[in-house]
Amino acid sequence: NILTDDLELATDEEKKANEERAESFKDTLTFMKDTLGEKVKEVRVSGDLGTHAVTMVPDGGMSFEMEKYMHTVDPSSDYHCGRILEVNPEHPLLQRLSENRESDPERAKKLAELLYDQGLLMANLPLEDPTAYTDLVCELIG
Repeated sequence: NILTDDLELATDEEKKANEERAESFKDTLTFMKDTLGEKVKEVRVSGDLGTHAVTMVPDGGMSFEMEKYMHTVDPSSDYHCGRILEVNPEHPLLQRLSENRESDPERAKKLAELLYDQGLLMANLPLEDPTAYTDLVCELIG
């Protein structure tokens, strides 16, 4: 899948820079994965997000569109692509989460949940609880 597979188009310098960012952000990635639990298979750094904080990509060869199709064909199916949350450690929201990880872990957990929901929205996937999402947004910006 060209949208999700690593096509190895990055130069060696870009790959090295991405690995260094991932290593320096490792504790935050672990914190986010622990917070999100089974909702995501992995949380990892991406160098391809531009100004976006996160994106959600499927694990394996099947796309989210195929997952939606499978549910349309057989609504009782519980088939789900594994979800991988890719993050941009340069984004101010990720930097705030990283800072809050030690100083205010409850707020950091809420930011991780918010970013997960944003990843779902960007992937055109349904939110598990839209009301909780809107409450969380209001709480965090209030």
